[in-house]
Amino acid sequence: MTVLSTPFVRSGTGDPIIFDGVTTTPKQFAITKPADATSYRFVNPCNVDVRIRKVGSMQESVTLITGTRFLARSSETLGTSAPTFVSIIATATPTTECNPELQYGRGG
Repeated sequence: MTVLSTPFVRSGTGDPIIFDGVTTTPKQFAITKPADATSYRFVNPCNVDVRIRKVGSMQESVTLITGTRFLARSSETLGTSAPTFVSIIATATPTTECNPELQYGRGG
């Protein structure tokens, strides 16, 4: 397992990708990874856990037992691949807006 030991530095424009309107129905998003990005920070401000998964097309989707789970109101920095599409699902019905964010960068 690779341990990221340097500070997280944002890539690209510095603006996050915001996944708006996440619910218990899977939702797909097209994303672009900056060339210099080696990691990403995922921020889940929702009051429920969410799952995110790299998918091959806008027709594929994450399920409640696939992908990576991010706990409610948490953030995590992970190494990245080069996904073109991701699918996100809330594990329970959010009681407020659920708009997780992904920020590409280096280190973490």
